[in-house]
Amino acid sequence: MLLKKNKTMKKKKVIVDFAFTILAAVLLIFLSEFRWIEKYVGLALIPILIAYYFGQFVERKTRIK
Repeated sequence: MLLKKNKTMKKKKVIVDFAFTILAAVLLIFLSEFRWIEKYVGLALIPILIAYYFGQFVERKTRIK
């Protein structure tokens, strides 16, 4: 039972990681196409912090107790 739960949690974590990577890539391509990256480079810390806290949240949810 515990082994099955562990595999399920790891699959969920991999899915979330993959989805976030795809979303970040699409966002960067979109910003690059409209040349907004040069204008808003100072705001680059915000998505990094969002990714960090989202990763912490997912880690807590997928941790085996």
